[in-house]
Amino acid sequence: MLPLPPEQWAELTFGCADLGDKRRTKRLVHIATDLSAHTGSSLAESCEGSLASVEGGYRLIENQAVDPEAIAEAGFQATAHASEDSELILALEDSTTLGYKHSARSELGDLGGPEDSTTKGFWAHSVMLLDAETERTLGLIDQQRWIRDDSERGKKHKRKQRPYEEKESFKWQKSSENVERRLGEQMVKTISVCDREADVFEYTLYKLNHNQRFIVRATQNRTLLDDDKRLFDAVAETPVLGSYTITVPQRGGRKERKAKLQVKSKSVTIQSPQRPEGRLQPIKVNVVTAQEINNDAEDKLCWILLTTEPAETFEDCRKVLHFYELRWRIEEFHKAWKTGAGVERQRMQSADNLERMAVILMFVAVRLIQIREALMLPYIRKETGDEVWHEKTSANQVVSDDEWQVLWLKMESKKLPDKPPPLIWLFQTIAKLGGWCDSKHTGRPGWLAVWKGWAKLQLSVEGWRIARQFWGVEM
Repeated sequence: MLPLPPEQWAELTFGCADLGDKRRTKRLVHIATDLSAHTGSSLAESCEGSLASVEGGYRLIENQAVDPEAIAEAGFQATAHASEDSELILALEDSTTLGYKHSARSELGDLGGPEDSTTKGFWAHSVMLLDAETERTLGLIDQQRWIRDDSERGKKHKRKQRPYEEKESFKWQKSSENVERRLGEQMVKTISVCDREADVFEYTLYKLNHNQRFIVRATQNRTLLDDDKRLFDAVAETPVLGSYTITVPQRGGRKERKAKLQVKSKSVTIQSPQRPEGRLQPIKVNVVTAQEINNDAEDKLCWILLTTEPAETFEDCRKVLHFYELRWRIEEFHKAWKTGAGVERQRMQSADNLERMAVILMFVAVRLIQIREALMLPYIRKETGDEVWHEKTSANQVVSDDEWQVLWLKMESKKLPDKPPPLIWLFQTIAKLGGWCDSKHTGRPGWLAVWKGWAKLQLSVEGWRIARQFWGVEM
């Protein structure tokens, strides 16, 4: 089923926020309700002309006594609670930037673009939990936000000399510390899944020393202990365990293709790089590789993954690789946060106010993702071979009768069918309502088209329900 209605969702996510005054928490829930019901709107737009709501919303956003971390912590705790029934959890991590060009930019920092760029903003590092079995998004469990000092631009060599705890790369370990604090005993069933930026020796050592599970894509061809070869060469010489084929989706000018991946694995002990205070202890990890063998292009897939997970058999490796393949879902969160929830379109006049708004909107973005996931189930199940489920699931198992019936009458312009249409019809038709065209070149509907269609459908359903009340028809 789809996520809860906006009011119930907002109460569940922010109802326990400790903002120093219960009235502030009540206002936070009210703001989150309006923003989730009008995703992509400004605070004023989401209030639908209610002056009291607009004024109350801005009082909270501009209140210096309201800590953005307190708002975020309420949402993180809701995610921790939602993950309790999951048998295995994937903690997907990634960083992004939020850029602004209006007057608040004077309080913001460098985003790493051209020196003459007029865009300034925040950096954010997020951790999102996924149920490994159902592949459903559970929610955000941590986020760090910071502003880079403009005076540090071009001083990379000096930053390298800083203590590890003062470097930006410490963000990976700090997130693990925060996640463990919130999940507690659930940490033993949680696997951190990170891209190449997380290939930091100290981070990997921390995870191993604290018995935390991980899958990290390697970027450093490190020196091995008791082996005259480096990491990449040593793994390349191991026997092939098997191969499998995945679909590389269409994106931009890239066409969809089938990629055949050859799988290898090896257990290695990696020597610590030299540090000013001396070498750290070596680390022992499993390495899983997947190399695309039916493509000679420069962008062919090649994954080298460091992991604590078993990697002796092809089945073991396939599981590790599949978990890594799900890492893109954290990138979808960033898209939903920026384009769907509209965090970069906000125009608060100070960095503090922008941050409070950004924190609320990051949970609105998660709800947007969860809506899309519910509607995308037929595609996911079809691609995994579950054709029976795909054929039998109908629209009323995900949305209300009002919603699919209004959508049918609006888009099909003919009498309602005797039985609810299949879920695949629901997903594609909502996407069409949002501007998606079904052709060989467009691929699977994107989340933005789905969200736009969903938002339009909700307006139509609201009008339908108001009309029924006007005519005295029972709901």
